[in-house]
Amino acid sequence: MSQICFKKTPFEVGEKRYLKVVYDERTHRLVGTEKLGDFFERRIKGLAKNDKADILIIAKTPLGFKCIVNEKYEGLIYHSDIFETIAIGDKKIAYVKTIRKDGNIDLTLREPGSKKVLDPLIKFLTYLKKIKEACLTIIKVMPA
Repeated sequence: MSQICFKKTPFEVGEKRYLKVVYDERTHRLVGTEKLGDFFERRIKGLAKNDKADILIIAKTPLGFKCIVNEKYEGLIYHSDIFETIAIGDKKIAYVKTIRKDGNIDLTLREPGSKKVLDPLIKFLTYLKKIKEACLTIIKVMPA
């Protein structure tokens, strides 16, 4: 299905890949291509910094994960902005971090201004407090 000139790397069994099916005017056949960059809109309309967007994870890169944003734009979530397990094919909600001049969108999975960073810390500190209280109770009950 996918001709050699349209593949970025060889396919592996069980691997997920996203392809665009296009009509090849030279051979008059439908072919699949992984080169999706030409198919995204470059003029970003209706999105601004911190806006919520629907994304589809389509590829892993050395910088992060490439995404389709709102079914028409190209975006990237940098590895440093990922704090959960994600995989190719996942649909998620992301937030616009930056709209670059080249028409690409930098994304984050964290809601801007959210305190989600503190949530695990607060849970851990609450857990430690409960352990401390339990230990103090045990010490009071134990004979000297």
